[in-house]
Amino acid sequence: MARRTDLGKLEEQLELAQAEAIKAKHVYDAKMAKVKELQAKKNEIMCREIMTELQSSKRSYSEILKFIKSEPYAED
Repeated sequence: MARRTDLGKLEEQLELAQAEAIKAKHVYDAKMAKVKELQAKKNEIMCREIMTELQSSKRSYSEILKFIKSEPYAED
């Protein structure tokens, strides 16, 4: 009968481990949602800043696009 008791203990441990894993996944999911939210806010602020600077720039639209599409300078 020792096997039956060991199996019962293993099943209890398995259920506990599964419950802990589910709880950890919920915590992870919540933290990742916060990361995505903060990244979206950062991106929005950066876009607004770029748009403000573009509107006040003395460069033409084509000059700005040419600069953005150009390859970065190689640093020696």
